[in-house]
Amino acid sequence: MKVQVKVGLYGPGGIALSADRRLREEIDFGEVVLWFDQDHPTLDRILRTAANGPGLNLGFHVTFSEAELARATRFEPIPRRTLRLPDKDHTALAQAISEAPLRDVGGLFGSVRIIDNLSLSTVKIGPDQITMVQEGFPEYVMGARMISRLEESGTTGWRAIPIAGDTAGRFHPGVVLLSSDSFSGPAAPDPTVWRCEDGFTGHGWYWCLGCKVFPGSSLQHLPDFARSAEPLEVNDFSCWIVSGRVRTMFKTTGVREWKWRPVLELDSDLHKMYLETWRPLLELIRLNPRNHLG
Repeated sequence: MKVQVKVGLYGPGGIALSADRRLREEIDFGEVVLWFDQDHPTLDRILRTAANGPGLNLGFHVTFSEAELARATRFEPIPRRTLRLPDKDHTALAQAISEAPLRDVGGLFGSVRIIDNLSLSTVKIGPDQITMVQEGFPEYVMGARMISRLEESGTTGWRAIPIAGDTAGRFHPGVVLLSSDSFSGPAAPDPTVWRCEDGFTGHGWYWCLGCKVFPGSSLQHLPDFARSAEPLEVNDFSCWIVSGRVRTMFKTTGVREWKWRPVLELDSDLHKMYLETWRPLLELIRLNPRNHLG
């Protein structure tokens, strides 16, 4: 298990860092962002130097070994690609987000936004693909052969919603929106889940720096495809939670559309290892409460 940290060298935080002579010798401030392994000594120096400054823009990427992934029973799918959409569809999706109601399905952190229908002027996707609509709209569309694979696998909890086109009453053939009516129980409080707030609108949301964490009782009843009860995606969307059976089916059929992040069960051995991996890094991040995480 390894955490990598993305440090933004732009904005007031990056400008303040550039005043440090030693850091100017170690890093290239002509770069917009730099990536470091969590235990890199330069990262330690950056975060300590920035402790009293205006805050840095930080991002995170957690990787797991195959042996560690094998210890998980639930996963969050991570898309390898998004749809290529014309500008008018981006505008329509933004409107759909603003109009979709928030639903309280028993989450710890608040209500979630669920999309029950989708309208696009064009959907260019291969029959074997399952693709996220776009950044900021974390829902998935899939082609005809992908639908057949899910049906033949006997996986449970998913349903297919036709995707409307430009013309009233017309739907795109051979593609559907993936949906589920099953929700997890509430998540567990975890030190890698942070409350964030937009400084312009005041809108708040919760952001997972790494993995979603749930008590075992919130996961044990779930079918193969389910949604989180928590607004742990951008724009208050619910994230997907799938079983190890789904991951195995993707691997055995050669479907490479998703990468896999484990959904951790509270107090499991894998969760304890995860917390221990994050502990020294969280201590450094917390030196400056003005750091922007995302």
